[in-house]
Amino acid sequence: MYRNTHQHQHTCRICFEPKIMGQYFLSWFLYGEALCEACRKKMKGEWQVIEKLGLKINSLYPYEGFSRDVLLRFKDGHDQWLNDVFLTPFLTRFYLKYFGSVVVCVPSHESVTDIRGYQPNVLVMKTQYLKICEDVLVKKHPYKQSTMHRDVRGNVKDVIVLENASLIKGKKVLLFDDLCTTGHSLRACYDLLKSHAHSIEVFALFHHEI
Repeated sequence: MYRNTHQHQHTCRICFEPKIMGQYFLSWFLYGEALCEACRKKMKGEWQVIEKLGLKINSLYPYEGFSRDVLLRFKDGHDQWLNDVFLTPFLTRFYLKYFGSVVVCVPSHESVTDIRGYQPNVLVMKTQYLKICEDVLVKKHPYKQSTMHRDVRGNVKDVIVLENASLIKGKKVLLFDDLCTTGHSLRACYDLLKSHAHSIEVFALFHHEI
């Protein structure tokens, strides 16, 4: 893990090389940038709005190449010290757009009712200054969409359930997921929340360009 072996704040959390300032200084100084300039450029982040299953989804990274490997290292490799590397270049826009919202995360495949597993979505959002409403959306049993054929991914609507709806009653909600593939998980979660929230914005760090 990064914290155990590379604790120095001037070390890149991906390649472990020293971060060199210069034109990069502003991001490093203002936002606590955790990556070196070379790794940040290879992430190729760009804020865009995609549409899947009738939802407008704000997203930053295509699920491919270098940035995909970083997400897998964080998500499947449980390298939790990468939790703040994804949003850093977009923090100002993120804060302005979602100020006053409460965050509801799509539950991870390891997190089911009464059992708390590794929750990458929650870890990312805990680096932001927004209130997270946990235990609003939960999975009744493990279900990992990446192992499912796209024809049956719509079954996720039978797996995720709404609990503690009072936590979001009448509030602006940011529905957050780390990866949008077909959009079925986000669509199912949106439909569960929409009659309780005042408004819902949808955000996914990564998306499949299909």
